[in-house]
Amino acid sequence: MFYYCDHADKRTLDPANIFSSLALQLLRTLGELPTTLLEMLERICQDNSTVDLEDVLHLLLKAIERAMSATIVIDGLDEVDENDRKLIFHHLRDIATRATPPMIKVLVASREDTSYLTQVPDAALFKRRIGIDVVAGDIDCYVKHAIRDLINRKELVIGDPALEEEIFGALSKGAKGM
Repeated sequence: MFYYCDHADKRTLDPANIFSSLALQLLRTLGELPTTLLEMLERICQDNSTVDLEDVLHLLLKAIERAMSATIVIDGLDEVDENDRKLIFHHLRDIATRATPPMIKVLVASREDTSYLTQVPDAALFKRRIGIDVVAGDIDCYVKHAIRDLINRKELVIGDPALEEEIFGALSKGAKGM
């Protein structure tokens, strides 16, 4: 299951939407659903009001137990405000400790250090920091290729070749490791 928190779309930053999307993705892989899961899903979808996060979490937990294992990837969690981020980590910890059998892998990609929120008893925690210096070369290569591609397709017309280098410098500097 994969979820991307997009700062440009505030709906993607809501914990209920995050866990609803994860649950829906997992349910789609399960094939025919047992009556208990269908009834839970109907109850959640029946209300025209906002989705109750606790109901969604219960559904997700039951779906994980039926699947026997799950991998959850959440990217861009640094875009979520601090209180909601803590809530999301709290629920991820809860799911990881309550699921039976406990075959859950969680990958969180974030610019900020949020490892203090992920401490789950008896869980292996691997943290990898990837600095700007590691990705800068890849970003520069991408930017150069993108500029060259635009020029070749005549979508960017440059009279002075020095301007191409100036554009590259501005974009590369502005990327800041992103």
